[in-house]
Amino acid sequence: MPRRNAEALAISPEIATYLDVLWLQRGLSRSTLDSYRSDLVGFREWFNGDLLDVTEAELLDYLSVRNDQGISARTVARLLSTLRGYFRHALERGELSVDPTANVLSPTPGVKTRSNDYLWRPNLRGAQLNSGTERCLRFCTRQD
Repeated sequence: MPRRNAEALAISPEIATYLDVLWLQRGLSRSTLDSYRSDLVGFREWFNGDLLDVTEAELLDYLSVRNDQGISARTVARLLSTLRGYFRHALERGELSVDPTANVLSPTPGVKTRSNDYLWRPNLRGAQLNSGTERCLRFCTRQD
């Protein structure tokens, strides 16, 4: 992988390993890897814990917060793509048993939708709703 700067050295080993795998297997450019790094580090800082402990509701809450901050559908799509890749990688390595991104829909860049309509495809069988999930349900089912 290209030389790492001081910021790259400060990221968690799990994120660094994932970025190394992307560079080795897919040959991603430095700018793409920097975007992935930024997305993963930003999410990890918001979550303030081990990314392998993230639940779907927490992921949805983060996407709602980012949406409330006014980021574009294209940015949400890229962020979600980064997180999907990270969690798929963890599943393949046996580090994770459930992908928290599995039921999360990506926005369609360039298509205007009501706020947060694109964030979630409900899968509520047996689910216990917590405040994050309830917040996302309110946003996702809101009628303007």
